[in-house]
Amino acid sequence: MDINNLVISAAAKLSLMPQVDIRPEHSLLGDIDIDGDDFSFDFVPSLERSLGIKTHQADWRVLKR
Repeated sequence: MDINNLVISAAAKLSLMPQVDIRPEHSLLGDIDIDGDDFSFDFVPSLERSLGIKTHQADWRVLKR
């Protein structure tokens, strides 16, 4: 699975938008309307597990703005 599909799949699980309507150019918190807490506590950890990485909160917190 490529990164775009991985992110789109994870975003669809946390939004009311169907996966087929989510595009790479969409803003996670604006266009797709993912709640900030869902982003912090579900979306990011899910991607970290899927990709086998660990990010520092300071690196992705800026994305919530």
